[in-house]
Amino acid sequence: MTQFEQFINDVTNDAFLKAVENDSGFISISELDQIIFAHDFYEYAELDTIKEAVEQIEIILEKNNRIVVSPIRNGKVA
Repeated sequence: MTQFEQFINDVTNDAFLKAVENDSGFISISELDQIIFAHDFYEYAELDTIKEAVEQIEIILEKNNRIVVSPIRNGKVA
């Protein structure tokens, strides 16, 4: 498993655990950000690599109903 794949795996697992801990069963974007920032990979990976990983993590969480990512329209959350 590459470091990129391990980052996605680690963050996704931690996000699932946090979502289960929350009464709502969801993880917030700010909670996900905290998990991402705490991971060692975040310190040295290129920004584009982090963005790609976060997109994949969010897709996994959305498909499993663990995060709600609201679309923004005209500067406001839809």
